[in-house]
Amino acid sequence: MNPLTVYQNWKARLRLIESWKIAPTDVVLEIGSGHNPSPRADVLCERFLSDGVERHDQLPRIDRPFVVGDIFELPFADKSFDFVICAHVLEHLRDPAQAAAELSRVARRGYVETPSSVNEKLISYNFHRWYITESDGVMHFRPKDRPVHDPELGEWMGRLAEVVPDFGDIFFRNLHALGNVVGVVFEDELKVTVDTLPEGTADWDVVAAEEGAQADDEVILRKAVDNARHAQGAADRIYRRITAKQRRQSHNRVDLWSRLACPVCHGSLARDGGETMCAAGHRYRVVDAGGIDIPILVVQDS
Repeated sequence: MNPLTVYQNWKARLRLIESWKIAPTDVVLEIGSGHNPSPRADVLCERFLSDGVERHDQLPRIDRPFVVGDIFELPFADKSFDFVICAHVLEHLRDPAQAAAELSRVARRGYVETPSSVNEKLISYNFHRWYITESDGVMHFRPKDRPVHDPELGEWMGRLAEVVPDFGDIFFRNLHALGNVVGVVFEDELKVTVDTLPEGTADWDVVAAEEGAQADDEVILRKAVDNARHAQGAADRIYRRITAKQRRQSHNRVDLWSRLACPVCHGSLARDGGETMCAAGHRYRVVDAGGIDIPILVVQDS
């Protein structure tokens, strides 16, 4: 990508982050951080490690405290974060209402972003399940009745991007101004409405992602950390330079254990030898892939 384009795209993203009015002392969690996390996030949370089919086939970027967890059962205590970021995740999920409830539970404030219904009609992905709109701070989810809204329109958009080189850059840099994304800042509770499929309308099978962490999760985690450390391309150098202020505001050292909780009952977790359990008796195996200067925790059923 052209370095000037990278710079312009990141400047637009930083203006958005500044509009959230996050205090320097706020502790920020990002859910579904993927390969391009926010520079203001203090803790990253991602469910899938090796399976990047819905993440442009890239490993997650791990350059700060990282937790492997499920958005439907987040392994964090109630209101344990001041702010949560969740961008381009809810459109993938079968139950966005449950995800919204979990985001509201673990954070006092937050920002959620998805493609808009217009964008989904222009550039449709078969693993996106919803047409999404917003009114008065409420996100409305209407189920798609087919995996790809209009294949011919999608192909035409692809040709346009090829024929007019600047089109893609202008399009993606102005997503908010054009109404191609739905972005909501919420206080205490993320409000959503979810329509059900009409009677007799069949849902389609979305490509199955990995279930839980793989046996080689520690190898994958270490590779993701190594990739983040040694990325030296022009885009990465620009990212590091223009996001330096946000990354300085971030807490470089966050006590993850003080914020962890049982994903099922939300009770506090205690370590007992090689196992971790809550007061209700739910047992977990916590793989601490630390020792690489970054706290990393994988919470799995024992």
